[in-house]
Amino acid sequence: MKAKRFRHIAIGALHVLGYQLAFAFIGLLITPMFISLSSVFRIPLVGIVIAAAVALLFFEGSHRGEMDCAKTEMLNRLAEKGGYNPSDAELGARYRRLNGVFTAALSVLPFLMIAGYVSITATPYVYVLQDLPPWLSGYFHRAEIGDPLLYARDIMIVSTATDYLRLATRFLLFPFVCLFGEMSDELSLLFDRLAPVFVLILPSASAIGYLFGPARRKKTVQLIEKAKNTPRKRLKKAAKRQTPREKKQLI
Repeated sequence: MKAKRFRHIAIGALHVLGYQLAFAFIGLLITPMFISLSSVFRIPLVGIVIAAAVALLFFEGSHRGEMDCAKTEMLNRLAEKGGYNPSDAELGARYRRLNGVFTAALSVLPFLMIAGYVSITATPYVYVLQDLPPWLSGYFHRAEIGDPLLYARDIMIVSTATDYLRLATRFLLFPFVCLFGEMSDELSLLFDRLAPVFVLILPSASAIGYLFGPARRKKTVQLIEKAKNTPRKRLKKAAKRQTPREKKQLI
């Protein structure tokens, strides 16, 4: 049964992962349009996109929780009647509060590891001195000018694993990058430090939504019962209206 439960969690994790990648792709599309705007317009517009993504993941999680609750209710009813042995897959799909947490954790684990590595290893940007104009060569003999220029010119910048992983993290967090706008070096480093927090936002919304599955299932059942009772109430009202007319006809 543990294997079937893990399979159920893994399928949910793939759904959450798909939403995260779609969110990153949408961010990739909107970033060129919004990043150059004034913060007065950029922050509210991008904030709406992020809030919509959080709401979508919340409702996705609550929907999965509701479906698991419905399966659990069905299995409980069959168990009360007796004579039915649920399969391991059915038992693995029962509602458990921690399933939402495990699903979110499994979906975000690769990105969280990457973002955590970038957060720890990120360093301030280093700029390489480009070709100097010829007229500066006459000042190289002066130590206060020549030594810094020669030192900056001899610096070799080599791309590291952090640089490539930073690109992967920025892709996943494109909407948040757009929210920050054109970042300075200090703000860019701060963004790298906070990357793990940003990565956790969408999966956390899904996990919280899953916890609301029982409440959503309860509301759905109430709506179904109300829909069933509505025709009966209408028939009763119609019968009450027809009864006085029939009495008058008899009189």
